[in-house]
Amino acid sequence: MPLWSRDGRELFFVSGEQFMSAVVNKAGAGLEISQPRPLFRLSVAVGEQPSRYAVTGDGKKFAVLVRGQDSSPLVLVQNWTTQLKRR
Repeated sequence: MPLWSRDGRELFFVSGEQFMSAVVNKAGAGLEISQPRPLFRLSVAVGEQPSRYAVTGDGKKFAVLVRGQDSSPLVLVQNWTTQLKRR
């Protein structure tokens, strides 16, 4: 599940239980890739991988969808400040 950063300088991917990043330096006509560096550890069970992820344009924030054993629904409340003002 590799994913390039918006500027094309980093390649993000999942390795084991961690997100990793490879910095890509364009050197002349070739392509030089640095050693992967861990960014952060995922909170997933051993052997489990995230099913999808996305990276913000600046490469500083990640949204990760992880399939787990907990089947609790995720509830997203929009415009909650408006609802709060009504009370």
